[in-house]
Amino acid sequence: FKSLMTDLLARHTRMRIHRVEEGMVLERDCVYLIPPRKLMTVKGGKLALTEREAARQLEFPINVFLDSLAADYGPQAVAIILSGTGTDGTQGVRSVHEAGGLVVVQSLESADFNGMPRSALNTELADYVLPPERMPEAVITYARYPQLRMSQNNRPMTPSEAATSL
Repeated sequence: FKSLMTDLLARHTRMRIHRVEEGMVLERDCVYLIPPRKLMTVKGGKLALTEREAARQLEFPINVFLDSLAADYGPQAVAIILSGTGTDGTQGVRSVHEAGGLVVVQSLESADFNGMPRSALNTELADYVLPPERMPEAVITYARYPQLRMSQNNRPMTPSEAATSL
């Protein structure tokens, strides 16, 4: 069936939306949608697609992508876990954190489906726990001041705390 995701996202962002094709170069201010039945990775700033194996039901596409993102971008990697069911993204959060990257998780009270955010939060590796509308500020703050990611009491900082602690 035809996905409506492009149309749905276009109502909420001015960023360009791309359905991923093999070898696409990542660009700033773009949304990339993975095609059905594919796994997506990044290497050398380019996206790669592989077929999902029908026999392997426990492939987690978000984990696969975040693991490759952490390997390719290290401390520049950013994992954002939004509303969703299940646990996909949890291992990817660990990979991004271990690479020194930023982990942002949607607050449970703002999520329609809190399975993915709850699982990510259970890792205790989130740098920020925020509603979606506050996430851009957190990412911009991290890009400008990565050393201020965590506050002194080892809890996630709000972006305003990070900006005022300079």
